[in-house]
Amino acid sequence: MKLNQRQVQHLYLRAGFGISYSMAKKLAGSSAKKLFANILSDAQKIEKAQVINKTEVLNTLMALKDATPDEKKAVRKMGRNKLMDLNTWWLGQMATSQGFLREKMTFFWHGHFACNLRRPFLMQQQHNTLKENALSNFGELLYAISKDPAMLQFLNNQQNRKRSPNENFAREVMELFTLGRGNYTENDIKEAARAFTGWGFNKEGQFVFRKRQHDEGQKTIFGTTQNFTGEEVLDLLLEKPQTARFITEKLFRFFVSEAIDEQIVMVLTENFYNSGYDISKLLTEIFTSDWFYEERFIGNKIKSPIELIAGIGKHFSISFDSNEPLLYMQKVLGQMLLSPPNVAGWPEGKAWIDSSTLMVRLRLTELIFVGAELRVKAKESGDVGDVYKGRGEFKKITPKIPWEQVSRQFKSKDYEVNFESMKSWLLQTDSAPIQASNKRNHVEQIKENALRITQLPEYQLC
Repeated sequence: MKLNQRQVQHLYLRAGFGISYSMAKKLAGSSAKKLFANILSDAQKIEKAQVINKTEVLNTLMALKDATPDEKKAVRKMGRNKLMDLNTWWLGQMATSQGFLREKMTFFWHGHFACNLRRPFLMQQQHNTLKENALSNFGELLYAISKDPAMLQFLNNQQNRKRSPNENFAREVMELFTLGRGNYTENDIKEAARAFTGWGFNKEGQFVFRKRQHDEGQKTIFGTTQNFTGEEVLDLLLEKPQTARFITEKLFRFFVSEAIDEQIVMVLTENFYNSGYDISKLLTEIFTSDWFYEERFIGNKIKSPIELIAGIGKHFSISFDSNEPLLYMQKVLGQMLLSPPNVAGWPEGKAWIDSSTLMVRLRLTELIFVGAELRVKAKESGDVGDVYKGRGEFKKITPKIPWEQVSRQFKSKDYEVNFESMKSWLLQTDSAPIQASNKRNHVEQIKENALRITQLPEYQLC
C-alpha cells in the first residue's frame, strides 16, 4: 500500500512522536511495508540510559551508615535529582532518537509494567531492561521484568517468604501483566505467591534466588498440582491464549484506537500467540495492514501528555537549557515519566482531558514559543515532581527553537499556501477555519502560523 502524506504522518505519530514536514513530503508515495521496515531497522540500536553511575550509588549507600540526619536528607535530594535527570534524558530521546519506535515501545511497557520507586539506579536498570526487550519476545520480557529488582521491591516480593507469602507480586503478574482481571482465581494467586517465594535481589541490584526462603511444597495452579517454581508459573501464563489476547488488545488501544475492532484483534491475537509472542512481528502486522490507514483510525486518539510534549519537541527541534521546564510541563499535565500513579499505570484517552489540564494543553505552545506565563501550580503528589513543592507559579519557559530551520520547509511566497501546508502537517483532522499570518518576515510568519495551529483542539489528536 502506497501512503500519502497524511498516512505517513499517521504512521510516524503512532510508531513514534511525529515527523518533520519536509520528511513527510519526501516519504509520501512510499509503501507502508518499506517505511515500517526502515523504522524497525533504525530501532535495532539500543540506546541505554547511563545517567546514574552504579559505583557512585553503592558508595553513597555505604556512607549512609554513619551519616547525620542532614547528610541523609541531602542524599535523598540527590536521589530525586538523579531521577529527574533520567526522566528528562528519556524525554529527550523520544523527541530526537532515530530509533523512536524502541522509545515508543519502552514507553508502552513502562505503563504496562508500571513501577514507581525512589531508587534511581534501580529505576534506570529497569528502564534499560524494558528498552532491551521492547521489540523482542514478550515471554523474555516477562521473565526479565519479573526478576527486575525495582519491580520486586515495588510489588513487595522481597518480603515474600515461605512461612509468610506475600501475594502482591503474584496478583499483579496475573491481573496487570498477563491475563487481565477475572481470568484467574484467588487460589491461583495464593498458590502462585508460594512459587515466587525466595525471589529477591542483593544490594548491588542483582536478582537472587534465596532457596531457604522458597516454598518447596506442592501447589495447585490453574487446576494442575506440582511443585511449581516461579519460572514455571510464568510459563503457565504464557501458555494461555488469554495472555496473548490481553497484550494484543492493550497494544491495539495504544497504537490504533480506544474502540476495539473485535475481528481485527482476534486475528492479531492468534498470530501473536502462534509466533511465540514475537513483538516485532505483531507491530509489523499492525503498521503494514491496510486497515491501519483507514479514515476511522486517523486522528482518533488523544495524545498523552508525554506524546504531546515529545511531539512538540520533534516537530520544532526544541531544546532546553535545564530540566525544570520539561518536568514542570509533565507535572501540570498529569504524567511524569518514572512516576506512574499506581500499579495499573496511566489512564488513556478522554481521561487526559479535564478542566485542570485542557487550558494548559491549549496554551502549551504559547508558553514554549513566546514565553508566556502560566498561572497554574503543579500538584504535590509525592513523586519526582516534588522539586516544585512549596514554590509558586512557574515563570517562563525559555527553550531554543531553530525557527530559521523550521521556516525553510515552507518555501512558497504565498503566505496562505504556507499556512495550509503547515496545517496539513500538524493536524490529522479538519479544524474550524482560522486566519493565516500575513507577516512580511517569513520566519515570523511561520512562527505565528505554528502557534495558531498548535493552539487548536485538533492538535491534541494524533
